[in-house]
Amino acid sequence: MPYSPPNCLEVVAKTGKPAKIDAKKPIPATVKSALTGKAIPGLVADTGKSASALKREKQKLKKQQEEAKQKQQEILEQQQQQAEAQEPVDPAKRSKKINKILKQIDELKTKDPSALDEDQKAKIASEAGLREELKKLGI
Repeated sequence: MPYSPPNCLEVVAKTGKPAKIDAKKPIPATVKSALTGKAIPGLVADTGKSASALKREKQKLKKQQEEAKQKQQEILEQQQQQAEAQEPVDPAKRSKKINKILKQIDELKTKDPSALDEDQKAKIASEAGLREELKKLGI
């Protein structure tokens, strides 16, 4: 006699309790052979993914959600920084700051160029842009 899984109604009738179905375990079912078309009793039909595959998918989904959340936070921070950058700058304050930087550049020019570090060289290289900005401010 071929194996057939117990019907849920039969289980309820015999025990008085509903049948427990474990999603992690495959449900035994009769599978038909592709060659003969006859039933193969006791062969377990593949009903889904293994527990470890489900666990990996869950971890992957959680990681993707965390990355998306982190990306949204970065975007919000960038938008806030842009909003702060777009606020009007007092021309008098900006010109004072530029003059201070230009004074520091003049002091750096008097030093030996080989003794300067990368930041100091970058500051000297920014002199032309600063002078141009100072002209635009017109103060």
